[in-house]
Amino acid sequence: MNWKHTKLSDFLTERDGRIKYEHANQLGLQRIKKIDFSGNIHLDAETDTKTDMIRVKRGDLVISGINAAKGAIAVHGGEDDVLATIHYSAYEFNSGRISVEFLKWFFKSPEFSDLLREQIPGGIKTELKPKHILPLKVKLPKLSEQITIANRLNRFRLEQLKLEHEITHQQSLLAKLKQAVLHEAIQGKLTAGWRAAHPEVEPAKQLIHRIQAEKARLIAAKKLRPEKPLPKITGAETKFEIPKSWVWCRYGDLCEYVTSGSRGWQQYYADSGALFIRAQNIKTDNLNLDDETFVELPDKAEGTRAKVQKNDLLITITGGNLAKTALIEDEFDEAYVSQHIALTRLIDTDLAKWIYQALITEAGPRAQLLGFSRGDKPGLNLPNVRHVLIPIPPIAEQAAVVERVEALMTICSAMEAEIEHSRTHADHLLQAVLKETFAPAEQRFAATMAQMDEKDPEAEIILLHSSPEFIRAVLAAEIVDRMHSDRTFGQIKFQKVIYLTEHIAQLAEIDSRPARFQNGPHDPGLIAQVEAKMKDCEWFEAVPRSGGYGSEYCPLAKASSHRNFFEQLWPKQAAVIRRLIDEMKTWKTERCERFATLYAAWNDLIIWQRPVSNDTILDEVLKRWHPDKLQIPKTKWLESLSWMRSKGYIPTGFGHPTAPKPQSELFSSCSP
Repeated sequence: MNWKHTKLSDFLTERDGRIKYEHANQLGLQRIKKIDFSGNIHLDAETDTKTDMIRVKRGDLVISGINAAKGAIAVHGGEDDVLATIHYSAYEFNSGRISVEFLKWFFKSPEFSDLLREQIPGGIKTELKPKHILPLKVKLPKLSEQITIANRLNRFRLEQLKLEHEITHQQSLLAKLKQAVLHEAIQGKLTAGWRAAHPEVEPAKQLIHRIQAEKARLIAAKKLRPEKPLPKITGAETKFEIPKSWVWCRYGDLCEYVTSGSRGWQQYYADSGALFIRAQNIKTDNLNLDDETFVELPDKAEGTRAKVQKNDLLITITGGNLAKTALIEDEFDEAYVSQHIALTRLIDTDLAKWIYQALITEAGPRAQLLGFSRGDKPGLNLPNVRHVLIPIPPIAEQAAVVERVEALMTICSAMEAEIEHSRTHADHLLQAVLKETFAPAEQRFAATMAQMDEKDPEAEIILLHSSPEFIRAVLAAEIVDRMHSDRTFGQIKFQKVIYLTEHIAQLAEIDSRPARFQNGPHDPGLIAQVEAKMKDCEWFEAVPRSGGYGSEYCPLAKASSHRNFFEQLWPKQAAVIRRLIDEMKTWKTERCERFATLYAAWNDLIIWQRPVSNDTILDEVLKRWHPDKLQIPKTKWLESLSWMRSKGYIPTGFGHPTAPKPQSELFSSCSP
């Protein structure tokens, strides 16, 4: 393939003529509203304008000066002329020299961005005008090859769109699954077996009596203001049956108070000071402080009533995030909420996690809250929040439900991360294909494209190597191949070894999303994926362990054939990986669990930029991981830490944390 340097002006000619807006308004022509990133022109029936315009004729190439690099380039195919703002430019083009589809793909490529940086002051941040576009020097193949490349890229994009549709569908199904779990929880269905095993548990009615008595005491002591009694609950308000040991309760009867932030916070905005929580900080039903705002309040400011405490529940009461809720799980030095958030404080904070799970259930209290909102502008008032119905289980059952829901949500989060990883990988793959298409190595790419068309085996290997599922399965197969013959090796041990090899050898291609499980760090989505892929490749199959608990791995017809791929993928890390695998081969599962858990907790502290010591590592393991960790003597944890240091297995902060950064740390790390 012979690519030649040429200027864009050799085949593009600017359409002359800028039209004053007074004249443009007299023409009665439709105008271009936008060009989307797929290259489709959208027209606006509104013809009046107050800005100067350009005229676009049938067959003209139209380029967005702002979004050309995202694909906003199209040929006007309508019968009539149209107008466009001066943020667009229009060109006659020589169809015997250039394929518009090829040019569109070129504009999306990293090579085009590089050319802009090299040849235009300001680079990709510059709005592209004809004076920038026409002098650009590019390398082009002959027209027939342009068309061939554009067709192949279009086919690739079609397959990518199918994948994106499937990913979106999976995300939708996962969201429904999470809501189904929550709905089962607030109806008592998740803990039917628990209730059968605990028939003597104190009913929720007694819990409510204690809360009412405590609220009356606080009012009598003038620590709370007397409130107007909330209306009695009617049968028509309850939308589903709850167990006999549960009760329905209005949310306001469970709260010390329900308030919101005051108006006029803008005058107190500052670069540091108290954290100011806005509606956008809780739009995902969690407190997200990536976008922080701070305020400095005078001592007697009215907004101090909206100061946040641990176990407060925040509910969005205006705007597009209506009814989104967050539970404050950590102490803040000082934080306040905006006027768009209801701050609710429970009398008995032991109920906080249960109430939070109820409030984010779309077929439960959230539906009632949204039902209170009326009119074009969504909004709730504080009485709406007080009136919402909450099903209350006995306090012991609440703990059981919360634990079950959190375990299921951890699995869902791991699946969610895997789906998002697939979307990111698809985006990166498109950019890699474009880079390889238009970069100076175009001849090698053309040969690869031809091999792919001919189903060449080497091209199949290239495709396999671009698959994250295959890459992960290669590592998994190496671990299983070297360990499966030992009687201590099963699925739990496999989980720990794959986590440790990824992080110690720093294998960025694995990109797992581990979470904190009972037996240590674990990415359920990744394990399920590699087990399926190893079976597809006829390497190994996970089967129930004969005569006992768990799984073991049986070699299949092509066991060990993964090794060539392993050496190609990680030539520099192979020795480290194999040394680690061989070191752990005969270990009991509990020792692997200690190693992986300590490594993950230590790694999390580094990622969070928190102090690292034996005490802080053990605090993460024994206080913030899982209660079962307390069953292992502290001396064993310390022995494992000492061994890790002696062997040089020191975390570096590589990879993803196993848990979110504690909220208090998020705040204090940004304070002066």
